[in-house]
Amino acid sequence: MYILNSKKNVIQFKHKPSNTDIEIYYKNPTTEDRVGYKNERIQRDGDQITFNVPETRIKYAEKIITGIREGDFGQEINGEVRPLSCNPDSEYYNDKWKDILKANAPDVLETIAAFIFDDPIELIPPDEPYDKKKSLTT
Repeated sequence: MYILNSKKNVIQFKHKPSNTDIEIYYKNPTTEDRVGYKNERIQRDGDQITFNVPETRIKYAEKIITGIREGDFGQEINGEVRPLSCNPDSEYYNDKWKDILKANAPDVLETIAAFIFDDPIELIPPDEPYDKKKSLTT
């Protein structure tokens, strides 16, 4: 079921460069988010066309992500690798977790935005071919 006002959706994927399964939590984008995203990707000023696709994807992914699974991302601190957490109750919590992702994992943010904003619908073919005569009689 599509929960229209959901604040905790999950997207899971494999980050190929690190061979890591990643889980990201996000809220549904608003209509304003969707319109802003579409308008900001490509802009025209007279004869000039500017493509802002990566920047726009990162910006809007930041707006909708609400969390990360602890342990999917790590940081090296004083020679020790520590998990990154968005959970304030965790000993690994870092309130700058979104900034850290933006600085170090823009590919992840771009992928999330592309999945959520660019092509969120998959059309399913009907079970039976369309029959105009049958549709008029039923």
